[in-house]
Amino acid sequence: MIKFKKMNILKIFLIGICVLTFIVGIYFTAILFFEIPDGLAMTLSYFLGQISGFLTILYILTTILLLKLVSTRYKKKAWISKIILIFGFSLALLNSLPLIATPFSIHAENEFNLAYGSDWRSTIPNQIESYMSP
Repeated sequence: MIKFKKMNILKIFLIGICVLTFIVGIYFTAILFFEIPDGLAMTLSYFLGQISGFLTILYILTTILLLKLVSTRYKKKAWISKIILIFGFSLALLNSLPLIATPFSIHAENEFNLAYGSDWRSTIPNQIESYMSP
């Protein structure tokens, strides 16, 4: 009986952490897509685009964990699982948009040389060269 009660408390605690993660995820997504002039939100907006891959994985794992925890409680109410699934994957998709929208190239060095030439350093004036990275 005591073991069952401890497991029940642990499930409720984990469900609470998952819901809290989703609430923070909504806030982070709002910061990511809308300009919020708040001090903390403005500071977070600089970093959220950089950690969007991590947040995407976090929200997918949270969705799976919450589905696992809730499915044992409400077997007759399948709509709860569908709402959690849609909400979690939507949050993950929205947070993966900065990662998807970032252009990348496997052959970046070759493309750079094709665009600017291999002797691009010789066209930099001497006054500006001291400000350039080596």
